[in-house]
Amino acid sequence: MKQLYRFFLFISLILIAGCTKDNLITDDITSSEDEIEVTLSAIVPSTSMDTKTLDKIDENRMADVDVLMFLVDGGQEVFAYRTHNTNDIDPSQDIQYVKASLKLSEESNEAYRIVLLANLREEIDEVMTNNSCEGMAKEALLELITFEHDSRWPANNDLGYRPLPMWGESKNTAVVTRSTTPSSFGGAINMLRSVARIQVGVSITQEDGYISDGTDFFELAEVKVYNARKTGYAVPLPANLDQEGKAEYPTILTGSEIIDAESMRYILKDIDINHNNQLTNNIYVNEALNEDADMSEALFLILKGYYTEEGEAKNTTEATYYRVDFYDKETVNGEDVRKNILRNFTYNITITGINGPGYDDEETAVNSIPLNMETSITDWSEGELKYVVFNGQYYLSVSESTMSLSKPAGTHSFNVKTNYPSGWTAVVSEGDEWLGGLTPDFSTNLEVIEPLAFTVTENDDSDRTGKISISAGTVLTLDVIINQSADEAMEIRLWDIQGQQFMDDGTE
Repeated sequence: MKQLYRFFLFISLILIAGCTKDNLITDDITSSEDEIEVTLSAIVPSTSMDTKTLDKIDENRMADVDVLMFLVDGGQEVFAYRTHNTNDIDPSQDIQYVKASLKLSEESNEAYRIVLLANLREEIDEVMTNNSCEGMAKEALLELITFEHDSRWPANNDLGYRPLPMWGESKNTAVVTRSTTPSSFGGAINMLRSVARIQVGVSITQEDGYISDGTDFFELAEVKVYNARKTGYAVPLPANLDQEGKAEYPTILTGSEIIDAESMRYILKDIDINHNNQLTNNIYVNEALNEDADMSEALFLILKGYYTEEGEAKNTTEATYYRVDFYDKETVNGEDVRKNILRNFTYNITITGINGPGYDDEETAVNSIPLNMETSITDWSEGELKYVVFNGQYYLSVSESTMSLSKPAGTHSFNVKTNYPSGWTAVVSEGDEWLGGLTPDFSTNLEVIEPLAFTVTENDDSDRTGKISISAGTVLTLDVIINQSADEAMEIRLWDIQGQQFMDDGTE
């Protein structure tokens, strides 16, 4: 076991020490007379899906981070103080590092919880200016932090890019002392986006099995969102999250205005001249309570398109309109149930069939049931499984794209999920005999997160790399790269320049 005793070796240790996502907790602290500077790890909710406008870096960007500290006071947590990130945060990584100065606790039982809010600086400034926040209960204060947008979310340059609001908080509370590390607060903080993402595309399976984008007989020209709310809560109510921290019910601001639908109009050719009947990573909306809403109040879409009858010349002049509603896959007592729109979720609307023209005018489509268009809606919580491929109808996702392991033999795992009808299969690349033991190597469980375990033999040679390929059908494939070092796992012990130890973390 290697021990390192000088702080200046810290950077080189990070470069060579193998680690998985669960170990990415940076116990990096410097101190002043009454404060310590802590480097917090924030896991941002991203997928590997490409986009024509808001790319992964922009979706991940935490341009500014407010750190709110809440004191444990009896049976509740109350606001104590606010600080900010002191570093430039790299948005290119799924795990981002936030440096902030925390005040040392004055009493041995003075514990705090950390709340991170990203891209909400002006909104928090306004709350702090207009309210006496010190000592306010955490839930009451966080309910005051709202954000607005009265048109399309500024997701591209012509609208003026605006980073997406996010929230997260520490798993644990902790007393802040000179020996406190981010691990004391429970490790990395999971961030949730405060908005939902909607994507629309055409994916029609023909009789020969070929999946068509429909461009030979249909052109999707515009998408318009109806009944999107202008104002949203930055932070969800705790009762609206499940035990894993995933939204399961919308947190709605009573009385929030509805955005005029004309301001929520997306013209595909203006966004991407080669759109191929796909609109991805453009539509971001606040949460919507759809389940009890009637057709005039629910959030829905109107699609404008040009349909060409079989055997006719391509139609480029006579547009018709189609209504698309959000419904759950399962009915209740034989009745369709509208799907709520939840923060940090992606909703993929796939057009699976077009049987004729839509309504002649938009108003008629708004006030009528869907006509001549078959759709399928697939949704998932961002961050639940981070790496996703999607063909417009089916998806395959895994929790890791790369895993770095140390020398010893052992068993490891990552998670897989798909909605493909026949499930998924897993194989190890030819020649990677040191890598195997896939359990299971296939699954027919649909839309269920399932662990896939694998084994590695001890590495007595040089560093090596293998690959596990996960497939759903013939068109969806994801590779998980397995790196195994020839070095033993390292035990990292670091001292500051005064000789005080501030980190004791075995990283593998």
